[in-house]
Amino acid sequence: MGEDGAMPDRTIRSVIGLTEADVIAANFAALGIQNNAVAATPERVFSAYVDFAKEHKRLPTAIEVSRIIGLSVSSVRAACRALHQDGRMLKFRASSGQWAYMPKVTP
Repeated sequence: MGEDGAMPDRTIRSVIGLTEADVIAANFAALGIQNNAVAATPERVFSAYVDFAKEHKRLPTAIEVSRIIGLSVSSVRAACRALHQDGRMLKFRASSGQWAYMPKVTP
């Protein structure tokens, strides 16, 4: 709890199941402003991996994903780590010996 006895925003969101994106969208709507916000980085990275794999029949590299969505390679890798922790990306050793990520699209 905060000094004034109020719960922090993140606690309220987790209790009622809202994501930060939900809260942002609700605030845009309450202010009567059209929400042109870009999807959260992990969602963009996940979508880029899925779209690339379907189109090219292989997994993309972090460099390729960074070019597709206009982020730094380190941001793509950080998003992959977050998605892996959330159970939405699989992590494995590629034939090069480096860690690689694959979107988890099956149960």
